[in-house]
Amino acid sequence: MVATDRAFRALGRAEPETIVALVKTVAPSLLEGTPSILPHDGLDTWLDPPVHPNDADLVLRLDPGDAIFHMEGQGYREESFDDRTLRYHLMLSLRHWNREVHTLALWLVPPTKEQRSGLLRHGRIEVKVTTVVLREVDAASLVAHPETACFALGADDRGLGHDALCTEAVRVMRESRASLRRFQFAAAAARAHSAARFDAMLRAMNAQGVEAVIIEDLVKIGEDIGMEKGRAEGLKEGLKEGKANGLRAGVLALCEALGIDVDDRRRDALDGMGIPELEALMRRLGRGGAW
Repeated sequence: MVATDRAFRALGRAEPETIVALVKTVAPSLLEGTPSILPHDGLDTWLDPPVHPNDADLVLRLDPGDAIFHMEGQGYREESFDDRTLRYHLMLSLRHWNREVHTLALWLVPPTKEQRSGLLRHGRIEVKVTTVVLREVDAASLVAHPETACFALGADDRGLGHDALCTEAVRVMRESRASLRRFQFAAAAARAHSAARFDAMLRAMNAQGVEAVIIEDLVKIGEDIGMEKGRAEGLKEGLKEGKANGLRAGVLALCEALGIDVDDRRRDALDGMGIPELEALMRRLGRGGAW
């Protein structure tokens, strides 16, 4: 599972109110009226189908109507996504027989044309899902509220520009004392959007005095996404080299965020470092140490 998916799960399960706030903004018709989260809202996400066990991203119980809300966050293209989401929906419907199940797919990357249809099929079985592509949502509608500002980093800036959007989103998150989980998801969403958006977020955090240790943690999310791409190539040596390259890129991004000049001598030194040295350097810089 890539960093974007882990970040979404962690945020949704720890702070489900942020997910409800997002849905009210991007898909208000899905939750009619004024749904609220009931006590013990986070339901068991472990689903045991006939073939093998699976774990849904987020399952909540909402009021009024005691409906079941199921959401899958997807930060990369995956052919099996439709089949997996359909099975989750059906298993939840069987488990909660007397409740209506709503399923929403939140894409941080553009899905295929078929995955946009909102209709999942298997034989004669059809299930309707709500599909939201975060990259196509107006970022202004998200950054305006502390609960949803973390999602704005993956949304459409409508010509505003990466730096301006990231500056405003980080300001809102910092002033509202957003949790580390929100910052983690914001970084994952920014990196899924583009490397330029991710770098702009790091610059904004550094400019506004966000702790360096948090910046270091978010840089690792960027590395993790790059690692997953390398893993997909399936070459063991390529994976090892991909990790080293990801760490080098992480060090450079961290230096940029912290205002550390990287001259030719330091770049040459980076090229000669192995994985343990690169990891140690990133930890040292992230905690305010010297190169």
